[in-house]
Amino acid sequence: MVSRVIDADVHCAPESIGTLLPYLDEYWRDYITSAGLQLSPSVGGAYPPNAPISGASPPRTVQALGEQVLDREDLRYAVLNCVTTFDTGHNAYYEAALSRAVNDWLREEWLDRDDRLRASMLVSTLDPDAAVEEIERVGDDHRFVQVLLPVRSDTRATTACTRRRPAVTWRSVCTRGGGSAARRRGPASPTPISRTT
Repeated sequence: MVSRVIDADVHCAPESIGTLLPYLDEYWRDYITSAGLQLSPSVGGAYPPNAPISGASPPRTVQALGEQVLDREDLRYAVLNCVTTFDTGHNAYYEAALSRAVNDWLREEWLDRDDRLRASMLVSTLDPDAAVEEIERVGDDHRFVQVLLPVRSDTRATTACTRRRPAVTWRSVCTRGGGSAARRRGPASPTPISRTT
């Protein structure tokens, strides 16, 4: 009998910003390497690294996910939630490029490798037009089952999509049969990306 269990909140995360470089165009690769940008050290979860309540780091590969979650729990489906683009700063263009890269990374490195996987699509929270563009670009892939949006105290950034162009944003989601999910994060940080020194 096929399992009917679906885990709708399975975290995954790239090992580093370098993992996403192949999914970015040359301009953004240069932008990231020239500035020494890195992913936030807490990108895998809502709590600081090594805090007692943080739990294990999210899997970095499909094989690790299989061992830690899919096979152990006998899941029919697991919906991946990657919060890598949350709190990437206040550059809407960079956030849109990083969201696109994560979605492509999810598709190639995860969804294409295990039929049990589904994913939450990431979109820019700072630019509603870019969010709609990404929904339309990725939304026809049935393996992306929802749009993942952060919930933080800085509502100016997190609700930009729904306040400035709500009808267009949600029409793009709904016409593709998807939904939305909110992920609770801490207060928005003015400098979520660190620079190497």
